[in-house]
Amino acid sequence: MSVIVKEPEGRILLLTKGADSVMFKRLTPTGRKFEEESKRHINEYSESGLRTLVLAYRVLDEKEYVKFSEKFNTAETSVSTDRDEKVEEVAESTEQDLLLLGATAVEDKLQKGVCPFPAINIF
Repeated sequence: MSVIVKEPEGRILLLTKGADSVMFKRLTPTGRKFEEESKRHINEYSESGLRTLVLAYRVLDEKEYVKFSEKFNTAETSVSTDRDEKVEEVAESTEQDLLLLGATAVEDKLQKGVCPFPAINIF
């Protein structure tokens, strides 16, 4: 999942988060400075039962942003049955050549009212 923001100075940033299995594949070679260290931390967090996400970004120039915006709006307003796939394709095409920011880890606690031991049988 990504957001695009414009800084007061005018720089346009694509900020994105996702699973490590997806995000590390989308990094640019120069954006992998802390990849091995981040993978080590992610493994430690996962072994502790924490849910992890990788954070990355990319600077977009004005032309890239305009091109993305046009494609995204076309996909978003499509009335075809594959609208969601079109939106995902456009987003994925822009979520490439990323620079690694880091990783997060959160405890995913059960919400109130959720039975911690549901009676589910798997055969």
